[in-house]
Amino acid sequence: MKYFILTLFCLASLQAGDFEQTIKPFFEQHCISCHGVEKQKGKLRLDNISMNFSSLESAEQWQFILDELNGATMPPEDEPQPSKKELTEVLEVLTYEIEKAKKHHYGKNREVVMRRLNKREYINTMFELTGVRFDEKDIIDDQSTAEYDNHGEGLYVSSFLLGKYREYANEALSKVFAQEAPKVTSYKKKNLAQEKNDWIKKKLAGFEKDKSQSKKSSGKKGRVEEQKAEYDYLKAYLKQAEAQKGLVIEHDQEVKFTTKEGRNGLFNGLGNYKIAIEAQLKNLKTGDKAYLVIGDRHLDISELSTKKQVLVFDVYCSIKTVFKLKFFASQTQQNRGKRKRKNKSKGGFPDISVGGPKLILSSFAIEHRETGATEASYKKIFPVGKKSSESHERYAGKVIKHFALRAYRGRQITFDFYKFLMGIYKENVKNGMDEIAAIKEPLVIILSSPKFVYLTEASGSSKSISDLELAIRLSYFLWSAPPDKELYKLVSSRELRSKSVLNQQLIRMLKDPRSRAFSEGFFKKWLEMENLDLIEVKNAHDSGPQKYSLQLEQLLKQEPLEFFRALILRNLSISNLLDSEFLVLNQTLASYYKLPVKVSENKFQIVKLPSDSPRGGLMGMGAILAMLGNGDRSSPVLRGNFVLTKMMGMASPPPPPNVPDLEIQTQGNIKDKLKAHQEQAQCASCHKTIDPAGFGLESFDQSGQWVGINKQNKNVVEGKLPGLGSYKNYFEQRKLLLNNKDNFAKAFIEQLCSYAFARKVGFADGALVDQLSAKAKSNDYKLRDIISDIVLSNEFTMK
Repeated sequence: MKYFILTLFCLASLQAGDFEQTIKPFFEQHCISCHGVEKQKGKLRLDNISMNFSSLESAEQWQFILDELNGATMPPEDEPQPSKKELTEVLEVLTYEIEKAKKHHYGKNREVVMRRLNKREYINTMFELTGVRFDEKDIIDDQSTAEYDNHGEGLYVSSFLLGKYREYANEALSKVFAQEAPKVTSYKKKNLAQEKNDWIKKKLAGFEKDKSQSKKSSGKKGRVEEQKAEYDYLKAYLKQAEAQKGLVIEHDQEVKFTTKEGRNGLFNGLGNYKIAIEAQLKNLKTGDKAYLVIGDRHLDISELSTKKQVLVFDVYCSIKTVFKLKFFASQTQQNRGKRKRKNKSKGGFPDISVGGPKLILSSFAIEHRETGATEASYKKIFPVGKKSSESHERYAGKVIKHFALRAYRGRQITFDFYKFLMGIYKENVKNGMDEIAAIKEPLVIILSSPKFVYLTEASGSSKSISDLELAIRLSYFLWSAPPDKELYKLVSSRELRSKSVLNQQLIRMLKDPRSRAFSEGFFKKWLEMENLDLIEVKNAHDSGPQKYSLQLEQLLKQEPLEFFRALILRNLSISNLLDSEFLVLNQTLASYYKLPVKVSENKFQIVKLPSDSPRGGLMGMGAILAMLGNGDRSSPVLRGNFVLTKMMGMASPPPPPNVPDLEIQTQGNIKDKLKAHQEQAQCASCHKTIDPAGFGLESFDQSGQWVGINKQNKNVVEGKLPGLGSYKNYFEQRKLLLNNKDNFAKAFIEQLCSYAFARKVGFADGALVDQLSAKAKSNDYKLRDIISDIVLSNEFTMK
């Protein structure tokens, strides 16, 4: 106790002397005019600030001041600047005091708020328990306002929500008990050559039959010309040798199909489809690209040869009752201009080209699979069958106990609750229900009970969580799902707490596909990619692989998550988020970025970038660039804010209330609009920092396409990054940010800790973040090792 009082006394007394000699004169000369009695910009007042670093609130405020001084954002550049000596002395004093305060406050406010499963965790947990995966759109949103969706303070429970849980449980279990297989909808077109040719022959026969009447009739001249054009086109089509091999589709030609089952269409718009084609190409020049366009998705089919091949694609696109297939051939620079422009006759019938590229489509099939239960789902509920010597009641009891153990994540149900559930089962049987069907209602009750809905940890005097709680915390951190059999086995053998075993499990779990939930939960939220769903991005390119569409947007949103996962699996440095020599793409995205590579359409692969590519790192990714605008145009303000908060780890205050949107403040180009920000007093102090940080990204348009340094940068002034200096273009900007990777890494590690600990990380965690950052720096900031260090820290195993 005496040592504790002495520590507080030392903290306060050291501050008092240093404040009077060093800090107070500095504040009076450079800060009080904006942060004193008359003005409190940013709601910060420094003339009466507490010097008591033993107060957590006061220490956090001083940390903010130190961050502002280190970031060179204060004093503002248009105000008199302190000498290098003055600033150095102030920074030394504050750094020393704050490091001491971090050690003093370490471990305070660490309690994790008891929380329920969030939406992602609920869907994954229900799938593990029942084998039925809900669609996200069918589950109520969390509506959490917390930093991450696994923070307890943002996850509330209402009677309405508990009612929805019961409804969802009943829906999932009904599918399992009925053994309702997933619905598969298929549409197939075989022997397209014969189908097309028979239709043409029938059409031509009709023309021949009506020929004599056409001569006698006084039909309109335009209609006669259209019929002749169609007749000539159909005759020319049949003369092609390829017409006997398949449906011949010319470059830029669309073919319409109708899918119906009775009166209803088979497909209903956006979804995941499997598309298989049997086809071949003709007259595709070396280096040119060939695409099959379906629902605005450009599927690269360049690997087709002059011989018939089968290609299969798993794609997210829009297919409705009536849909179109289009063949599109993209030319290389050297071949450009050699292709004759396609003429269309009256009636819209294309001339049959002699040397132009053609797709000969023999057959195709489309399949859409809906969610449902499988035999494996049934075995999740009934892992073993009933023995002949076993009563139905005894078997039902075993099923209920087994399911409850899994639903409650390794915790046994109480005897009283078991009796209650068995009472419901017996009542159902008494009322004439089948002995197996009678089990469903008790399971529904389990899946809507607080013990399932909440992730709880036992209270008590121990500061450390149990082995079982560690397994649960680890699995929901990395998988957003309950522990698997291997984790439960290590809990039983009491081996999980061993650091070597824990690290082995972490590596195993990160390699498991379920760890994609970690990218979804942490990385997607950190990037704030939900903002892309709030805008409609204007298409800057009317056709071809560079056309922006909702289907393409799905792939663009997936790209950062695949990139992040590649960093984890290969244990690469997080500095790749600032700049990288590779991206992780599928063929559609490679074509969208105009990269001359051949990769799979069905999976994302690492693609090495040319040395002069602007695409390396997060700032060159289409989804990031597209969301930093209003859809019609890009926004240097939003892009600047992204650079400061994500790429530099700085805090950005919200805009003051009642400030009109930039668009309606002034007319003119982007330079004039940005000047409007800096001429208004309530905007200037922030926008003098924010706007220049985003100028470099104006070399990309609103849809994330590279337009070049000179094309858009001519409209903006020279860029500047606080504390790092000025830059003339995007490439210089990216280089400055890479030189600042230590500050970026520290901020990123703090965010990782916030997600891992399921709570907001603050000043009291500063010592831990510093320790993790220092170790990561010595290891080139390798991502998987950083995650491992967080999990192996004492903080991860503490209540």
